[in-house]
Order: sequence, then C-alpha cells, then structure tokens
Amino acid sequence: MLAISTPLDENNFYSTLLNMKDPVTRGPMFNVLEIKLICDVCSAKGVKDVCVHRRELIPPWKSDHRRESMTKALFESQPRMYMQEQLGISSSTDARCFDVAAIDDFGKSKVRLEGDPKHVFVGIDTCGGGSNFMALVSGAYSWDGILQILAVDTSPITSDAQLESEVASHAERLRAILEPRRCPVAHVSCDRPSRDGAMRPGVYTTWEIKERMRHELQRLLRERRIRLSDRLRCGREADVQELLKQLKRFEYIYKSSSSSVANERKRMISGKVHGQNDDAALALMLLAYWSSYYINNDGKCATGA
Repeated sequence: MLAISTPLDENNFYSTLLNMKDPVTRGPMFNVLEIKLICDVCSAKGVKDVCVHRRELIPPWKSDHRRESMTKALFESQPRMYMQEQLGISSSTDARCFDVAAIDDFGKSKVRLEGDPKHVFVGIDTCGGGSNFMALVSGAYSWDGILQILAVDTSPITSDAQLESEVASHAERLRAILEPRRCPVAHVSCDRPSRDGAMRPGVYTTWEIKERMRHELQRLLRERRIRLSDRLRCGREADVQELLKQLKRFEYIYKSSSSSVANERKRMISGKVHGQNDDAALALMLLAYWSSYYINNDGKCATGA
C-alpha cells in the first residue's frame, strides 16, 4: 500500500498506523518506509524548522530557494502547519488538554512521603455496565501541599463482582503502603441526587465540571504540585505508562447542541481518540479536583456542582 497524507498530529489515523505494535511480538505491525525532511539530530534538539541536512531529498521542481522562502513566510504565524505541510512531520495538536512536557516530568518524578497522611483520596472511573475498563488512582497530600500518587490500577471489567474485587485489591495496596494506626479510620463517600430523585454515590461530571477538573490537573502538572510517590503501588507494571499515554491523548472537541436553535457548538474534552480508553486519566482528574474541593471547603463532601 502506498499512502500519502498530511500528518495533522500524533493521534491522527496514519500516525496511529505507523506506531502500531504487534500484540504477540511487540514489534512494528507494518514495515514502514517514512521519508521526512528532518534529520534525527535536529528533531531531538527541537530545531525541526531550520534543519538543512536532508535538502538532497527535495525533488528538482521543488528545490527553488525563493519558492521555499515564500512558503515559509506564508506559514510564519503557523509553525505547526508549516512542519506538517512542508516538512512532513506531525506535531502536538493545539487541541491537546495537557502539556506533554509537564506530563513527562510528572512521569519521571519520585518523591518521598514523610509519615502517614491525614487523608487518602481515591478517584474511581467505573465502567458504565457490561464489559469495559475501569481505573482507580489514589493520592495524598504531603505537608508541603504536594499531591502524591500512591496507587494506580486499570483493569477490564466484565461483572459487578469483578468490579468490587478490583476496588478491594486497590484498598489492600493502600493498606500495604501506609503504616497501620490504632485510631479508627472514617470512610467518606459522597451522594448526589439522580434524575429519579434517589441519592446515589459519586459526584457530578457535567461538561462544566470536567473542564474544572482538567484546569485543576493542568495547574498541578505545570506547577509540579503533583508527583509520583516513592511508595507507589500498581496492579500492573504498565498502569502508570497507560495513565501517561491517556493524559497525552486528551484533547478538545466541539459538539453541536441538539437543544440549541442556533445549533451552537460546545467545547468539550475527550480522551477517547480512535475509541481508546480514557479511564485512568479521568480517575486522576477526579482525584485532583475533588480532593482539592474537599480540602478547600473544610472537609465538606462534594454533593453537587
């Protein structure tokens, strides 16, 4: 198959094909011949737009220096589009919800948790029913206000019994991390009214609240106020890497409102790029926002917006 396409970003269909791995061998799914006008050295240094080391690959009809200068001038205010259209390389999308550099810094962090925290918060993104993935991310605040991640679990769920088992296993991991105390432990959960008026556990996740969750996590990442604890426990070795991948996939999307006469488009956030999972990232967003809400509201439960 010979394909030609402009690589819009790292999550577009063709970039996904290029990076696909064989589930058995873990090697590349396809043999790919990729031609770029950027050498590996300039790409690693972050100076992709000034690389001149592969000029010999440019065909004669496109090698006119004046034409190239004019094209670069036209795209001067849109460097990302210049790299896509002229240099054939994908770049981070403007619609991305979180800073990639901040996510990488968070993934490499490891800080010491001194003593046992007063509160441990658990963010859970459960599956909506049937076979699906769920995730649990737990954290606690250190004395200097850093949110330290203590445990991360992601797992496919096929039944309610398995869901309960995963929650219990996550709780056991937390007990193994924290020193047992003789004082009683208070379990706090929040209830909110459903459409039928019944009180059900959980918190609201409207469009507006999801944006608040995103904003709080973005703030913590940029200010380096969220770190991985040296006591971190995971159900699988790949759980943290899966969390980081999901955070990088989160982007803004626009949907038309069916209730609007003017067919207004509303900005939303989504991590389900090409149908991939977003449960771990959502669990972290829940943890970051609602733990801050709890602390800043004198320990009151979040029962609404």
